[in-house]
Amino acid sequence: MQNTVKHGKVRARSTVHKGGRSFWEALRSACFAIQTHFPMAREFKEGERLMTIVTSSLAERFIIPERTDSKHLADRKRLVEAGSLKGSPYDGVPLLGNFITFSHGGYGNPVINRGQSHSRHKSISVKTGYTHVGEGKGELWLEMTNEIDGNVADFIPHPGQFNIDLGGSRFSYRPDTMAQYLDDTVKIIEVKRHPGEIDAELAEKFATITEFVRRFGWEFEVRFAPDIMGSLTRQHNIMRLYGRRAKKLTDDHIRTALFIRRSYPTLTLGELAEQVSPQNDLDGIVIAQALIARGYFTINLDAPLNAFSILQPTLDHHRRSLIRLTENVQ
Repeated sequence: MQNTVKHGKVRARSTVHKGGRSFWEALRSACFAIQTHFPMAREFKEGERLMTIVTSSLAERFIIPERTDSKHLADRKRLVEAGSLKGSPYDGVPLLGNFITFSHGGYGNPVINRGQSHSRHKSISVKTGYTHVGEGKGELWLEMTNEIDGNVADFIPHPGQFNIDLGGSRFSYRPDTMAQYLDDTVKIIEVKRHPGEIDAELAEKFATITEFVRRFGWEFEVRFAPDIMGSLTRQHNIMRLYGRRAKKLTDDHIRTALFIRRSYPTLTLGELAEQVSPQNDLDGIVIAQALIARGYFTINLDAPLNAFSILQPTLDHHRRSLIRLTENVQ
């Protein structure tokens, strides 16, 4: 008898032999293997079953058409405040478009004005200090991930509107999220539920957007909700860390975290907990999780979160934000 279990982005096919486990036992085992992304690769005996796991990403099944013009090199100096072109290297060059920033990333004057087909959410970010708005599960989980991911230096959901005049096609585009990473990479992120939402016309528009933002040193990326949410293990870890992000940390906790970050290439969550709270193991675990959520360390979100989880110290980032354009005007 064969049972096919579908769970998120993973398909597991199992064969249960005569005298083997029940369907529900097989289902529980399949879900465990799926969550840990660890295929059970060994020979099976009578009464056992053979499971093969094939992981696939929706993003791997969607490719934005290549429209890069190599004659135009990426240059962040192309992004100039309106009215400040005079004297710049691009004074007199025809404009490719513009970008209108929304007040405070969109919450001051909400930019979500479509129908009620998507769920809406509003949240306060500890990382950015702003209130964010969004719609749909994909945007919510992306926002939660950006909030607790130490590789993300800053992010803005619904940051503004691009008016693009490139390649003979004029159109407007409002990105779902803009994110800046520790290496100063800036990404414009579009969130979709599944590849079926993207037809040939929209794919060409995304290709134009990709080339448009590339010319001033940014990147464009389409992410799909199932890939953002990932396995149940990933969702559980994101929710746990997201809940720890606002925990009050003392100056001693911060100093200890900064010392460890400079002194250790890697360490476990248990070792960090012991350093920040030697007298109380449970409190140490909570503080360690809060330090991860505040960006001092990163972990593999797809692996179970426990005392043996490996932490990677993040780099200090004291440079100005590259995505809060109105705040960087001199």
